[in-house]
Amino acid sequence: MSKIYFCRKCEFMASHFYWIKGLSEEENFEKFGEAIHEHDHHWEITVWLENEMDPDTGMVANLEEIDRVFKEKILDVFDRTNINRAHPFFRDHQPTTEQLALFLSDYLKFESGVCAKIRVSEDRDKIFAEWHR
Repeated sequence: MSKIYFCRKCEFMASHFYWIKGLSEEENFEKFGEAIHEHDHHWEITVWLENEMDPDTGMVANLEEIDRVFKEKILDVFDRTNINRAHPFFRDHQPTTEQLALFLSDYLKFESGVCAKIRVSEDRDKIFAEWHR
């Protein structure tokens, strides 16, 4: 049976900033520029789930489960927060687009499919990062 990829996207607003502990403000500014100051983004998370299509339902994944995981693991944690403080992981890791994609690859678990790809974008694809299994 063929494998199908099913995609679902969620969106939220959150702020973040970049800062390396132990560096001065001047040194941090040299690395990150104005991004050392807290700033907002419109974030989009797209997840590709891989599975065989259920011949009875014609579906690859359970949409209600995906929406529940998105709500519990993404929206309830990150929406309208500062990502630096929203989850303990980001106390020790820069809240970059790339780092968020890598974090979500381990953090998101779905019963109805294998997570094959995650895309994290800021400000409607102004910048984005993708993780692939």
